[in-house]
Amino acid sequence: MVYYAVDIIAATITEYSQQESNIWFYNVSLLFEILLYFYVFNCLIISNTYKKLIVYFALVFFITDIINMTSGQGINVLSTYTLIPAHIFVVLLAYLHMKLTIENIDLKPLLLFSF
Repeated sequence: MVYYAVDIIAATITEYSQQESNIWFYNVSLLFEILLYFYVFNCLIISNTYKKLIVYFALVFFITDIINMTSGQGINVLSTYTLIPAHIFVVLLAYLHMKLTIENIDLKPLLLFSF
């Protein structure tokens, strides 16, 4: 639902704005979407060690992405320097969540995977 709302807003900005590009909007919205991923995985993963790692990586990602947008690549270029490592970390968190869920057979995996 969040992604559809972001796409509708981005399309509206592109249609009615005088600018040729809406990359700046995607840079800002992807920052919050990835932080939402981190929050969801922080709620799903039970281990305190992994929770601390997620919080640490989320803080580092937030700070480096803001720095990248303001003085690195800029706001009008897709922030690949920070988005690619963040997406790799999200993939690793998804794998970790799946692995921990499968190892604990008492949990109902279909309920946990349908967030």
